[in-house]
Formats: sequence, C-alpha cells, structure tokens
Amino acid sequence: MTLTVPLAIDNLISPLGGHLNIFGSIYLAILPLLICFGFVFLSSLLIGLPGTAILRFRNIESTFNYQMMGGVAGFFVPLIGLLMIDGVPTGLWMCFLGAVAGTTTATSWSKQA
Repeated sequence: MTLTVPLAIDNLISPLGGHLNIFGSIYLAILPLLICFGFVFLSSLLIGLPGTAILRFRNIESTFNYQMMGGVAGFFVPLIGLLMIDGVPTGLWMCFLGAVAGTTTATSWSKQA
C-alpha cells in the first residue's frame, strides 16, 4: 500500500487515462489490502483452524507451537503461490515476509486459545 496509495493520489491529481476515475483510484489504493485479506482469511480457515484443532486434540497448545505453525505456513503459502504463477520462486523474499506475518498472526491467535 505504500506504493499504491501515492499512485492513486497521483492518479486523482493528474489522471493517466485523461479522465478522472475515482473508483479506479480507490481500487488501486486498496488492492494490496484486498489481496492480503484473501490470503490471510483462506490461510486461517485452511491452516489455522485445523492446526488449532490438532494442537488442542494432542494437548500441546503453546505459543511456541502456534508460532512454528504460523511461521511455516506463512513461508509456504507465498512460495506455493509463486510456484503456481511462474514456476520459479523469483520473489523468494516474499516468503520471509510471509513467515514473519504468519508468526505474528499465530502469536495473537495463541493468546485467544
């Protein structure tokens, strides 16, 4: 969003297509938020909830176990997406950002457990 919000503001000031498109600028500004929400929501449903059930069933719930699960999932979700897009993980740095985000999410998730 640090790139798309300034682009959207610039598009409002001097439109690229020659005509003002407010909804297009808003869409451009919030697109990263929408994409991240989708990934986090699906990952929470497909990984977080089953992972929580497994940890609870095995009686091994701890902040560390949640963090490990979130970090590993956060690393592999972007990696799988990158491999599906172009077959070569050229954006491998995004996997590390995903691991940090997954670990942070899992830490807050573990506080609720």
